[in-house]
Amino acid sequence: MPYEGTLEEGTKLQGAQRFWTSTSDNEFQVLRVDLRYIPHYNPDLIPTEASLIKTYERAVKLYNRQVIKGKLVSSGNIVFAGNPARAALYRGFDDYHQRPINIETVWMYHHQAIYLLTCSYAVPEEAGAIQDKKRFFSSVLINFTPITKEL
Repeated sequence: MPYEGTLEEGTKLQGAQRFWTSTSDNEFQVLRVDLRYIPHYNPDLIPTEASLIKTYERAVKLYNRQVIKGKLVSSGNIVFAGNPARAALYRGFDDYHQRPINIETVWMYHHQAIYLLTCSYAVPEEAGAIQDKKRFFSSVLINFTPITKEL
């Protein structure tokens, strides 16, 4: 991550890691769920791009209904860190600061794990928010090796 963040492991879901940090303008999060912890997961299964896209589409809608509870503004397929991914933009409301926010997400599968990258910022954007967002999304690198210990 481009900023120093905190790491929470397995607080509610075994095999999950959450990296989180914020600036005065943005909140950033990388959530990683190791699929090998999910019952009946088949580690020999190699997902196709079509099956990943279908999974991402469901995840985008479910995330909005259960987490954001706002409006899905747009979503589309992208390539992120060399992997097929799905980007989505949501419009929500920050109850704490009492203002509308945008939440941008990227869903990606890599090496037996699903990643969710999020960036949220106030609407209208404060000075520097867009630059921080670009820096966050462009700085996430995944080298094609496992990034956690093996089970």
